[in-house]
Amino acid sequence: MAAPGDDTGRIVRFMLVKAAIFVGVPLVASLLAVVFLMP
Repeated sequence: MAAPGDDTGRIVRFMLVKAAIFVGVPLVASLLAVVFLMP
């Protein structure tokens, strides 16, 4: 952890993006469903 390389940073960013997509897509879908189903 003393000398983090560029490769590890790229892997961490890729994992963060994958996690954000995995969480964000259902969140946005449920939000849109609530907005469209509200009278």
